[in-house]
Amino acid sequence: MPPIRRAVHGTMIMDESLVALSTDKVPLLINRNYALLAVGQGISFTGDAFFATSAVLWIATQLAGGEAWAPAAVGAMAILQTLPQIFVGPFAGVFVDRWAKKPLMLAMDAARAGLLFVLIAIASAGVQLPKAALLMALYATVFLITCCSQFFGPARLALVGEIVPDALRPRASGTAQMIAATAGVLGPLLAAPLFFLIGPGGALGIDAASFLISFCAIFLIHAPSAARRSSTGERLGFVVEFFEGLHVVRASRVLLTVLVTGVVFMLGGGALNTLSIFFMQQNLHASPAQFGLLGAVEGIGALAGGFLAGAIADRVGIGRLFGLSALLFGVVTLAYSRLTSLAPALALTFLIGLLFASAEVAEAPLILRSTPKEYVGRVAAIMFPSYSVASTISTLAAGWLASALLLDFHAPLFGVALGPVDTIFACAGLLAASAGMFALIRLRDVRLQPATPTPAEPLVAGSEVSG
Repeated sequence: MPPIRRAVHGTMIMDESLVALSTDKVPLLINRNYALLAVGQGISFTGDAFFATSAVLWIATQLAGGEAWAPAAVGAMAILQTLPQIFVGPFAGVFVDRWAKKPLMLAMDAARAGLLFVLIAIASAGVQLPKAALLMALYATVFLITCCSQFFGPARLALVGEIVPDALRPRASGTAQMIAATAGVLGPLLAAPLFFLIGPGGALGIDAASFLISFCAIFLIHAPSAARRSSTGERLGFVVEFFEGLHVVRASRVLLTVLVTGVVFMLGGGALNTLSIFFMQQNLHASPAQFGLLGAVEGIGALAGGFLAGAIADRVGIGRLFGLSALLFGVVTLAYSRLTSLAPALALTFLIGLLFASAEVAEAPLILRSTPKEYVGRVAAIMFPSYSVASTISTLAAGWLASALLLDFHAPLFGVALGPVDTIFACAGLLAASAGMFALIRLRDVRLQPATPTPAEPLVAGSEVSG
């Protein structure tokens, strides 16, 4: 097994003292620290999904109920959640790398809970406030909570890198994916009946409580010294530190491949989310009332993908798993674009959810394996917002193509009839498949270390971060 190489402020170090680690005898949640993080985040993710659904219901039924601009009011929620990812996320990473991870996560959970309690207080006085003021308060809360999440997410990834050994990170990533998928199913499922039972204030309170539970779980984590202390090295200024993060991504074969693959993948992925309801009506000839089935089956597929990918990552190879998942996702999407009935579409939707989750499971260990600890925040804050930008471009392009340029498009190709939505879906599949092939070639030899590295002294100067 080759040694691990990392670039630290222009110095390449080599970790040669490796302690054998057996993954067969490790508990499902790996260790006490990760168990606390996973349980806390599971409750927090469920609260997030609950809040997202409750906010849509609040706008659609009360704040903008019966108004012609209600759909635009709901759509503005997505914009407010995307803007911080694009304009705050890339720069938040500099501060995540400067600051201690656990206190930062505690502060962000406390801030998010506090923002919700303020909104609850405003909602409780709703009889005295115009609906427009309540709507603006909701928008401001959503925006600020999403800003806090831009700090919390990279800090959480960095903390996972400290409390979970390299060889067990696919399992941790798979567990996180299963938790997120479960939250994505349970949150909306519980939100609708409870919203109409307890009202918007009660629904907001549930999400605020989820952040407080996450706060308590993180508080009980025994963070390693590297995660407790911020960097003691010389600070070179915000701009310099930000561009240092960019250099780490550019200089690493693994990180650059993951970034390019993810961006190309999401350039097609946004179209699937935007046009799924229209594909269901125009191509699958199904009722809109059955639309929820697609989301539920995709969620079940994501659960299966999280479990399966975490279990086989070591055997398949983490790089090969990432590339294969993206490649097969593209192939399945191509097949999906040609369907004309609901039953086979549900089967392929299960596979789409499974393969998307599998790619996500492989992504986090690849990033952590190839990123020096003091750069994890900046690297995560560069890569994930890039995906958001690609997804936003895809969403806007898909909507424009389907409603304008390809509105009346119908053409035969090799005896196959093509329409506007299925053509866009086929292009999305081709993009994902090409991204997967690119990753498969570039990462075919990348595997995780079957051991826990220990610190070593710098051996040779250099600037490359080897994958």
